[in-house]
Amino acid sequence: MATQKNKDVELPRIKRNINSRSGKVIHYLLTHDSDKAATELAMEANNSYWLVEALSGLVGQEELNKACWWAIDSLVAKLIKIMRIGGIERLPTSYQLLLGTDVISSSISTTKSDNALATNNSSQQQLNQDGDYSENNNDAENEDDDDWNMNIQATPEMIAADLALQQKG
Repeated sequence: MATQKNKDVELPRIKRNINSRSGKVIHYLLTHDSDKAATELAMEANNSYWLVEALSGLVGQEELNKACWWAIDSLVAKLIKIMRIGGIERLPTSYQLLLGTDVISSSISTTKSDNALATNNSSQQQLNQDGDYSENNNDAENEDDDDWNMNIQATPEMIAADLALQQKG
């Protein structure tokens, strides 16, 4: 496994017709107004969706749990953003039962989000460019750590998701 750690892997280029759904997504990512490259935006989504399965059986339970919570936070935040964009105020009852909560809604107040941001900044986690979790520091010795310490900059959607999960618990 140590020899694999230093190897790079590459996903071949993806090409789609611009009029297809996938083509529209690729075009959106290429023209997105963030400071991130389209490939980085795509990898963030891939990691949110596939990381836990990719790590299953390869890492210890503690690392896997950290990755699980990171993925859940990312996906719930995306769910809330999708609901806001679509003007969906509540999930249908069938989804509420499946998720075990009915507190996810697009009407979560900004004030609560701002308060949560202030209290959660110290424990936020981020996926670095290589797709690894790392603390937000530049120490070269920490670049290859397998600690999976995450330091995500919380978006309002992520904060709202965190509040929703806290209210459930």
